[in-house]
Amino acid sequence: MLAHVQPARRARRDLRDRAGSVHRTRAQARPRRRRGVSRIAGGKCRHCCLRSGQRSSPLLRAARPRLSCPSLRARTSGRRIADLPERTADEWVKGPPENLRERAAAGFAKKHGVAVDELELRDGFLGLTVPGRALREVLPEQIDRIVRGFSFTKSMRWDESGIRFARPVRWVLAKLDGETIVGETSFGHRFTHGAVEIPTAAAYADALRAADVEPVAEERRRLIVEGLDAIGGWSDPGGKLAEVVHLVEKPIVLESRFDERFLQLPERVIVTTMQSHQRYFPIEGNRFGVVANGGQPDVVSAGHTQVLEARLEDATFTFERDVAAGIDALA
Repeated sequence: MLAHVQPARRARRDLRDRAGSVHRTRAQARPRRRRGVSRIAGGKCRHCCLRSGQRSSPLLRAARPRLSCPSLRARTSGRRIADLPERTADEWVKGPPENLRERAAAGFAKKHGVAVDELELRDGFLGLTVPGRALREVLPEQIDRIVRGFSFTKSMRWDESGIRFARPVRWVLAKLDGETIVGETSFGHRFTHGAVEIPTAAAYADALRAADVEPVAEERRRLIVEGLDAIGGWSDPGGKLAEVVHLVEKPIVLESRFDERFLQLPERVIVTTMQSHQRYFPIEGNRFGVVANGGQPDVVSAGHTQVLEARLEDATFTFERDVAAGIDALA
């Protein structure tokens, strides 16, 4: 008998195993699609809101540091990515060491169009602060670069523009104070609200909250934990809380119950069925916590009970079959 030999793997990135259904035969590995995002310099104290609606876990932090903004507040959920820079940072251009002032300072100053006596001294080096461009001039080009700059483990090309993203980009909105740079509206809760007008960048969060969307992930997490604590006795052995925070935009926490006959299953089987498949939170006995994205509590709770009991039926069948077969048959 020949030992099982693991087949040779293909190149990493998107041309890996089982890629035949995605790429043509003999497709060549391509360079990474993530593009650099140039820095925005300047000291303009303006309030800007950049927001992209999509259907994926957001990764705004991947592109955000390149904007050189000292104060950025990410607002993320499963459908939207937003960032609110309150101002852009001045950009310090480092020049020659101070001890080379006579030879190199003149060339450095000429290159940047300033006089030698206008250069500043920091930490033993000469340099200057580059004045920034107005945000209204920079934002349109930066928005495109930011969206293209996201990097996902899995991404797809969705239209003729060639942009690769985890999910289709449904809308883009950028506001500079009360001025619209790109787009006109955002969108509220998927099931209860349509287009939402954002009058100013500072009003972004309040406008979405009025449309049944909590844009701040930390606040959604707080609401979920408070709801589960009110029920009491919950646990999260699989660490699903961090995932659930980004699956809902208007979190409501419900207590549901499943049929007690399933308690004959080992606790580990029940918990795995709850968390691996449905992202529920186990509670003592036949109870479990559900985090829903709004809706009528009674209807939502009953629906989740039906779903979990169907999963537990499958788990019962598989468990009883394996017990009957014995450990030797599973070796």
